[in-house]
Amino acid sequence: MKLKRPIIYLATLPVLFVIAAVVKFAMGKFEEPGDRAALQEELRLARADGIPTTWQEFASSIKAAEPGENAANLYRQLHHEEKTSTGIVKLEADLLFQQTPEHSAAAKALVEQRKQDLALVDQAAKLPKCWFDRNWQNGLEPATPEHALMKEIAEIVALRGSIDGVDNRPEDAINNVREVFRIARHAEQEGTAESSAVSEDIFTVGIRHLAIWAYVFRDRAIYREALAGAIHAWPSIKMQEMHRGDLVEVLRVADLSTSPEGRTALGLKVDQGQSSEWLIPLLSNRLRAKVKMVEAERKIWAAFGMQAGKRMPALKSASDELSDALSAFPSGKIAYFWIGQNAVNSPNVDEDWESRRLCFGAILRALSVNPIAQAIKTIDLRSPFDQKPISYRFDGRQMKITVSCPDLSIDLPPMLFPNRPELMAMRRGKP
Repeated sequence: MKLKRPIIYLATLPVLFVIAAVVKFAMGKFEEPGDRAALQEELRLARADGIPTTWQEFASSIKAAEPGENAANLYRQLHHEEKTSTGIVKLEADLLFQQTPEHSAAAKALVEQRKQDLALVDQAAKLPKCWFDRNWQNGLEPATPEHALMKEIAEIVALRGSIDGVDNRPEDAINNVREVFRIARHAEQEGTAESSAVSEDIFTVGIRHLAIWAYVFRDRAIYREALAGAIHAWPSIKMQEMHRGDLVEVLRVADLSTSPEGRTALGLKVDQGQSSEWLIPLLSNRLRAKVKMVEAERKIWAAFGMQAGKRMPALKSASDELSDALSAFPSGKIAYFWIGQNAVNSPNVDEDWESRRLCFGAILRALSVNPIAQAIKTIDLRSPFDQKPISYRFDGRQMKITVSCPDLSIDLPPMLFPNRPELMAMRRGKP
């Protein structure tokens, strides 16, 4: 008798299944034409906003380049050297802070080892454009091995500049940093979140070296002047441009998630949302869900156009709407929010970037006097997070710079003296 009730439940499942199928069929029969028209209208509005709706539209949003002006093929010929990338930081710190013949010889030997790659990048940096002409059909995050090579060679170009500085050739040193900045501009030309991050990293290589040289060679005003110029020309972060491919990607993920082959392509395991895939289509209108997805992505796009300090509530609301819409694609929801990208996870990239500019401004101000200033005025160097002045102090051994942020207390990445932490500590934290 104990088995009677479970058996009844099991017996009703086929009936429920049939009822759900009939309801779903009826809903689709009467509502699908209107939903299809609504989806096309939302896509039209997205295009009017400047948001690509297909991978072809996304690809066409990247400026093409003629072969004679395109540096991409030169970057693709660069080689990765593991020993170079792992040992350069210590080697360069020893070169700059000890300046012995032995350290100079070691640095020059490394540069000589990479002379073929340096010849390629010297040629690439003279060209105005960099168009990799990628295949975006299978996703807007394709493999980008060139970016890692560009970051690596930028460090070698900067090392070459450090050698010039030690050898008392400041103009040559600064010209090497200018080349680093041109590499950074090449890296950003795809305008994606990934390419923008690479460009920021490469730009930081250049400005970090200017700051180091201004510190090491304090008797040469040319380095402080170059640092001031780089801070003045600080590149901006274009949040909407970085996220212009989000709609294309979320629609691609949703479509792929509806088939076993697509879920495999997304890297999903069997137990990640797939157990409900057979039921969801019977209980939800996926076409209508796509309408909601496009609406949500348009709101996310608009939020990224807002002032940084005001965008988070709108971004959070729109992201919640996107999450609700993606519930019609359970595997797709997992792939997009848990495995893939999520706009809310990186809402303040531009504020973080502005924080770095402020820190380098404080460094320049401190290095403008000799000995290094123990305190400086920072009333005009205000945190982008809460508009409070940043704090700076120098105890004779270490610069300590804090950018206030009420909700966060984490260390910023080492930017100035990565091998000599006693010289500078930078934090983003509570005021």
